[in-house]
Amino acid sequence: MENIEDLLEISVFRGLPEENLRRFPGSVSLGVKHYSAGEFVAMQDSRCTGLYLLCSGRVRSYMTGSDGKQIIVEELDAPDVLAPAFVFATDNRFPVSIVTLAECRIRVVNREEMARFMHQEPVVMMNFLRLISDRSIFLSRKVNAFALQDLKGRLSVWLYENGEIRNQQQLADRLGVARPSLVRVLTELAKDGAVEFKQRKVVVTDREILRRYF
Repeated sequence: MENIEDLLEISVFRGLPEENLRRFPGSVSLGVKHYSAGEFVAMQDSRCTGLYLLCSGRVRSYMTGSDGKQIIVEELDAPDVLAPAFVFATDNRFPVSIVTLAECRIRVVNREEMARFMHQEPVVMMNFLRLISDRSIFLSRKVNAFALQDLKGRLSVWLYENGEIRNQQQLADRLGVARPSLVRVLTELAKDGAVEFKQRKVVVTDREILRRYF
């Protein structure tokens, strides 16, 4: 197989000797796809028939509601795995759309061959189980942030974890709210002493105040 070194950097293959990957039947039938920035890797509700391995580049995943409203779920940098929890699902459709933010190189592994490989290589099986478990925790936290907290709580969590806001419109899209609503809550947090506006950025000044809201 050509250029398998980049695969060994991806979490699902971590700890696997290179020669073991080379011995995989069919040399792992990988289709290599190249994308320019702004191209779709997958559309929401399309079938997920393989494991998508992001070998280079950066992507964004987002969900679109019936009203056309979009919510950014996450952004991923290579090396990483795209939507691993859904490739073996009964209804194996992408729950999100995935679009490239930079030039990307993506390898796609047939899911049946991936399943056989995991049976042959326990380290890959454990890596995959750990990966989908970690993603499940991430998604459950997302649900908590979007469904169980008000905007001030969701925004406070984001600020606590990230420390600053550089682009208010992008964050509004990520949180699924209108920008005026975001600005209103930011103004409230500034009055509370949790953040302050510095030129075009919003910077956290007191993380303990933010903790009161989540």
